[in-house]
Amino acid sequence: MTLDPGVINIIPGRARLSLDIRAPSDAQVGSIVEKAIAAADEFALGRGLRASYSERQRMPSAALEPGVIAAIERSAGATGARWRRMMSGAAHDTMCIASHVPSAMLFVPCRDGISHSPSEYASPADAALGIDVLLNTVMELTQPGGPR
Repeated sequence: MTLDPGVINIIPGRARLSLDIRAPSDAQVGSIVEKAIAAADEFALGRGLRASYSERQRMPSAALEPGVIAAIERSAGATGARWRRMMSGAAHDTMCIASHVPSAMLFVPCRDGISHSPSEYASPADAALGIDVLLNTVMELTQPGGPR
């Protein structure tokens, strides 16, 4: 959010808010965008203000390969460690290659959920577990006959 002017003792005449909307499907993203615009319009109208909207970028969702996902799940399950299936709405490299190469994603937990930051930290044990899952997944997927 940015306020104009951004001075502590002046009431702003303009505010700009950016949203990063993530959902499992394009339809869900569209629905959230529509609801956000309607809420902003209603809020502004009720206060004699004006809201405007412009979309900087919308990336289509990328379908990941069920066979690769299943192989990751089997490898994670074989470790005996706790794991869970997650949706990632972030724009990762995977979305650029998923239409060309069977793809999936494997996440390793980071302290306090912080990632893509200098403060990111994964414990050596969690990193090793992630490598174990990845190695076993690759070994399964490269066996003759492909994934199970």
